[in-house]
Amino acid sequence: MKELSHIKNHSLHAYVRWVISQQWDVLSMRAIEARLGPGWEVDVVHRDENCQVERVSVPAGTIALHRHPGVETCEYFVCGSGVLQIGARRVELDESQPSSRQIVPIPSWAWHGGTVGPQGIVFLSIQQWRDDLALSSVAEVWDGPSVKVII
Repeated sequence: MKELSHIKNHSLHAYVRWVISQQWDVLSMRAIEARLGPGWEVDVVHRDENCQVERVSVPAGTIALHRHPGVETCEYFVCGSGVLQIGARRVELDESQPSSRQIVPIPSWAWHGGTVGPQGIVFLSIQQWRDDLALSSVAEVWDGPSVKVII
């Protein structure tokens, strides 16, 4: 991952391991902050120094290719179904398949997007932010087709 050399506080992979070990009830966690758009919701559920976890809920449809400059992420699928595309790599996600319970790293420079199945999808975006960026939301650090953020 290109930009991890600029990030000194936590190792993203150590933070991911810690988050997964907590075995949180992700769907009922209270949000620290929330961002809403047309049908989607991004809730910050944990922060520690330059790392944070956002619970991302997206309805059925397409997520345009985009990236989050300065934010390294690992996505952890929770429920629903869809296909995540990272460059040329495709990752099938379906809650009925145990193999979907994987951690998918996405470097800050990687274009990614996908399609979301009929019941929508929920995943944790486990993030490490470059030190010169203030923690906010990946919905606001977005390079790609514009996204409407309501709050």
